[in-house]
Amino acid sequence: MEAVSRRGSIRLKLIAAFMLVSVLPMLVATELATRLVVSTFESNLQVWLYETSRFFFGSVLDERREVVGIADSLIQQGLVVPLAEGRQKTVPASLQRLMDALGYDLIAIYDEAMNPVFSNREVTRPSEAPVSSDASLYTVQVNGRVMLMAGAVVPFDAGGKSYNLMLGIFVDENYISNINALKSFDIRLYYRQGDQLAEYYSSSEGALTPRPLPPAVISALQANAPYVFRTAAEGGDTVGVYTPLMSGSGTLLGVIFCGLRTDEGLAAWVNRTNIFIAIMLLGSMLAIMAAFVIAQQVTRPLTRLAAGVRAVAAGDFQHQVAIRGQDEVAEVSEAFNRMTRELARLKEVEEKLRRRERLSTLGEVAAGLAHEVRNPLGIIKTTAELLQLSAALDDTEKRRLGYVVEEVRRIEALIRDFLSFAKAPQVTTPIRPRDIVERALAFTQQEAEKRRVSLTFEDGAPDATILGDPGQIYDAVLNLVLNALDALPAGGHLRISQAVRGRSLMMTFADDGPGVPEDIVPRVFDPFVTGRPAGTGLGLAKVFAVMESHGGRVVYRGSGAGAVFELSFPLAE
Repeated sequence: MEAVSRRGSIRLKLIAAFMLVSVLPMLVATELATRLVVSTFESNLQVWLYETSRFFFGSVLDERREVVGIADSLIQQGLVVPLAEGRQKTVPASLQRLMDALGYDLIAIYDEAMNPVFSNREVTRPSEAPVSSDASLYTVQVNGRVMLMAGAVVPFDAGGKSYNLMLGIFVDENYISNINALKSFDIRLYYRQGDQLAEYYSSSEGALTPRPLPPAVISALQANAPYVFRTAAEGGDTVGVYTPLMSGSGTLLGVIFCGLRTDEGLAAWVNRTNIFIAIMLLGSMLAIMAAFVIAQQVTRPLTRLAAGVRAVAAGDFQHQVAIRGQDEVAEVSEAFNRMTRELARLKEVEEKLRRRERLSTLGEVAAGLAHEVRNPLGIIKTTAELLQLSAALDDTEKRRLGYVVEEVRRIEALIRDFLSFAKAPQVTTPIRPRDIVERALAFTQQEAEKRRVSLTFEDGAPDATILGDPGQIYDAVLNLVLNALDALPAGGHLRISQAVRGRSLMMTFADDGPGVPEDIVPRVFDPFVTGRPAGTGLGLAKVFAVMESHGGRVVYRGSGAGAVFELSFPLAE
């Protein structure tokens, strides 16, 4: 906990220093960013509102073009002829469904002098106001309410007479119902009525009592301004754009106002104070994150070094610290890694010396034991064998004497194994290791077949030669093969391979058995250490002694998927 607290204090100091240094630049940057954001927002809002008003105006004009096509279709199909000739007093059901589907409010038929012949609503005679060369708006009175209508009048002939068919849709709350869903958005329509531009419709309030436009807006629009932008329009709580509706002759027929209320929605939030606070908070968060990252970059190598020191103190001399960069901390990390590698090498040398000392001691004990025990054992063995030849003994007694002889022989074999630890190579001759392996495989082939174990030898260095005692090396190889067979009682595979690596011959014995238990891996080459109930624990110790006496080494690299032993011999010059 003390170490963690120290590391934490370094991080906090770095973060605090970074924040203190960045406060003044952050304030300046926040002010500039606030001005840029507010200016950009107002500019984009101005363009968007203007484009929205033009879209609304364009949709009104498009109604005329659509209506002309529908009217021509109704005339060609003869659906309006019975209405014009008075043979039908109501709109046919099929025609009514079509009008409902298309959203048309008015269908009326006038004679050549524009006197009403038929109408589905009680409306006054429409007053036309051309807003372009091919489109007009109409004003009519419906139930005493003056309505603005987008539509068209199409002439046709029926029964030798000329008529005019009018189709139209009222510009009311139903016409732009999707805009009504935007509570903070307001669209208003002003249209000329006499000498005044009166308000006909508001998306937020529906039909209103006519409200005049501000004179300054009218003057600017009459002076051919494409639009007028106000940040405090319609009573000061709306930012919006006034877009003119001009007739073909250049007369101001009406005005479309599109605006956003500044007391709700996004427009209510976007102001200099809120933007400044938001950018300041965001900048502070980014600065803290950047300071934290920098602090991490500085303290992480120190943390890794501290973890490495703790690992070495716990006995893990293989621990290596990751090195990043080329600074002073990286240099310290490299020195730490060199130190751990040297400590690991020294530990390995120390372990070898200890194991060699134990083997030497065991050899001395074995030599003394052999000197003191061999003669009594020989007498016991000879006496037991002579007693077995006596005719006075029955079969049971002879069998019991046979047990004595067998156990004496086993003790003699154990003593011979002891003596092998103290025995240096008896001869040193050039040897081809492949010959040793093939001899051991030939000797154990029958036992391997009995246990259903397949033996393979992959010779990657058939001409490799080493110097040593053929008998001792054969004993080492045979021990490893027999250990593998014992580890595969139900069948399996033992693969032996050899290859030259540099100035050494590497020989690998790999089986697919259970492997060496984890708890005895560190002591696997020590005498009397074994994972098998019937084992003596001298086989691998003898392999280690043979390799040490020949200037080589043996390493266990197995896992839970099998045992792998590697023998390394120095090549003969």
